[in-house]
Amino acid sequence: MRAKLLLPFAFCLCLDVASRAEEPPPVAPTVSAAPPVRSLLMASRQGAAAGDTLLLGILLEPAAGWHLYWRGLNDSGLPPQPRLQLPPGAVFLEDWRWPAPERLVSPGRILDHVYQGRLLLTAAVLLPQPLPPGDHFAIEGRVDWVACREACRFGSDSLSLRLPFCPPGTPPQASAAAERIAQARAELPLPLAAGEGGLAIERGAHGLLLTVAGATSLAFYPGQDCVDLLNPLADGEVLGGRLNLRLAHGTLAQGHLRGILAVLAGAERRHYLLDHPLDSLPQEEAGPTKE
Repeated sequence: MRAKLLLPFAFCLCLDVASRAEEPPPVAPTVSAAPPVRSLLMASRQGAAAGDTLLLGILLEPAAGWHLYWRGLNDSGLPPQPRLQLPPGAVFLEDWRWPAPERLVSPGRILDHVYQGRLLLTAAVLLPQPLPPGDHFAIEGRVDWVACREACRFGSDSLSLRLPFCPPGTPPQASAAAERIAQARAELPLPLAAGEGGLAIERGAHGLLLTVAGATSLAFYPGQDCVDLLNPLADGEVLGGRLNLRLAHGTLAQGHLRGILAVLAGAERRHYLLDHPLDSLPQEEAGPTKE
């Protein structure tokens, strides 16, 4: 009798197993093979003239939701690395100029300084006089990048640019990218020394006190060669006009305070480049000592 009662159950179990076997396997989520960053080399001129100063730009455009990294303190990513080969006689007049990034704090107390949208690096190049043989000025190279969202991807894009030589005595004409490059350079952080723009920097026993008159918030983005800070995550941003940056080595700390100071005053946010040797900063007055 017991065996007869178990037969319907066994039959149903067999049907259930058979139906599961016929179900298609789950489809794995697809990952786009398209790179999350597009790169383009551009110039401020349509042509090349002997002895002219040419502005170059490398435009990196991350896809929506992806970000690139600044050339400064980062916990989880690396900045783009441009590598260009100029023709003989042409020289860079400066290093690549970087716009101000934004501060990004991720779960796990990870601090990065990133670009959520387009990034345009610029640099000035002096063309030779006379120009090399040929009829055009060619620049070749690549830019290596790291882009992150939930995960990170590494990539490298080839870059090339050909500018025809201008006829002798003919001034070079502005290119379609000239305005974009000029705007990017106009928005670059400006150098600011202590005593300028309401900025005061004072060194105490364990850190640096930065004050900016009229500021409603301050943030400091440490550069690659900035003096070691004790806790840039906790100390790097504050409401009001007083920012206290603790030094990792206290009174023994040496080097420079290098990085970008972001100042919010009313509805306007300004960015400044700081480069201050610690030994040149005024010391906090010491209290009375006991005999």
